[in-house]
Amino acid sequence: YRAALALDGRSPALPLPASVLADLSNQVTVEFWAKGGSDLPKVNALLGALDSNNNPRLCIQLPNEKGEIVWQAGQKPANGAIDTLAQLADARLTRGGWTHWAFVKDGNAGEMRIYVDGKLWCKNDLKAKDGGPRQQSLSGVSQAALGGFPRQTPNWHGQLAELRIWNVALGEREIEANSVLTLSGNEPGLIAYYPLNEAKG
Repeated sequence: YRAALALDGRSPALPLPASVLADLSNQVTVEFWAKGGSDLPKVNALLGALDSNNNPRLCIQLPNEKGEIVWQAGQKPANGAIDTLAQLADARLTRGGWTHWAFVKDGNAGEMRIYVDGKLWCKNDLKAKDGGPRQQSLSGVSQAALGGFPRQTPNWHGQLAELRIWNVALGEREIEANSVLTLSGNEPGLIAYYPLNEAKG
């Protein structure tokens, strides 16, 4: 990729402005280009967000320690788990080369989806016994970080570029088009845009 943010896998996660995710409700899309480092997989997250009680509200693991791509978004109930989508991935998707990822939650439709290079890679089964529709609210985020959860050390290891966060659930056609475009920053539904073309962390 022409320019990217390099995360060294040793430093603390990079805080994001709390206001970025504060207005989320039922839909979100997080998309970016990523090239994972040589020490993946590991336990930490690429993106993490918490509420005021330090409960996880958003999490992307790319991958986790089992080699799974994990997408979590919602509000954990007292007796249950946060809405989650997880899929085992070939290591070539997460290390050594650039891949465009998009993580989508549409709480209105009960769907969670992951796209790879503009194509649907996995989604939840609305009729499955493991929870079916994913409809937990996304509201209540008060702190967020890139490369892990807020104040987490060490951070994710690898390079990132063109991070975009939307308050709408983008579809495959839009995600595929976005993957090859540099945005203006004024697109409808775009609430955060970080080209990540200057810094290291």
